[in-house]
Amino acid sequence: MKQHLKKENYHILEIPHKIAKEFIEKYHYSQSCSNTSSQRFGLFSRENDILIGVALFMIALWSG
Repeated sequence: MKQHLKKENYHILEIPHKIAKEFIEKYHYSQSCSNTSSQRFGLFSRENDILIGVALFMIALWSG
């Protein structure tokens, strides 16, 4: 049987860069992360409030 994510089981909160960076360095295949970001969001399980995912956004650099 196929299992689907249900949005009511999760919530999203803005998180500090330090927390996002630590999560990405631990779980991302590259084990690296930018030192800067403009926004960071964490995906948390409503069941136990554990951080299970991170989205980190950066301002794009334009070289003209």
